[in-house]
Amino acid sequence: MRCNDCNKFVSFDDSTEPEAEIEIDEDGQISGTVRIVLTCAECGTELKESNFDVSEEADIEDGHGEKRGAIEETADGRWMVLYDGIQAGGQRDLSGSGDLTFATKEEAEKYEDSERMHAHGDFEVEVDEVELTSRTQTTDKHGKPIRNRRYMRTFYGFQLSYSVKCSCGEEVASGTIEDETQASGMDELT
Repeated sequence: MRCNDCNKFVSFDDSTEPEAEIEIDEDGQISGTVRIVLTCAECGTELKESNFDVSEEADIEDGHGEKRGAIEETADGRWMVLYDGIQAGGQRDLSGSGDLTFATKEEAEKYEDSERMHAHGDFEVEVDEVELTSRTQTTDKHGKPIRNRRYMRTFYGFQLSYSVKCSCGEEVASGTIEDETQASGMDELT
């Protein structure tokens, strides 16, 4: 490719690290973008780029981030939710005295479900490492070797490693996302 700054045909410098921005939603779905750039080997001018939309469901350990409460009947026939023996809403026990009681067991279960769903969405994702990958296709579609370099295809892509942490600080999931595109399909910047 021709570099306008150097005013000559140059090779690509593929040592530029990709730029990655990812986030996680309350359902554990990771999404974001990764941008890879090929620069001039002589002067460092950006010559080609490709933007990838990434999406992956994080494999979060079952039950992590969920508060599971026990539903108990009080002395006066009402229902309450207990977390580790403590009534939700305050420091109360099975005596039944307290302001967070429910008339029916279904109302208590509904409250417990809503609290569990609220606690489940407190995750954040962090990019551990992202690197540019490249490969050359040396066989044709029939599996025969391509002898002339002119007909070989070059692919550029990325490999991104991430980790998901709970609000408690514990790592609950990790994984790798990869993608690639043919060099001729990348957008030219000059």
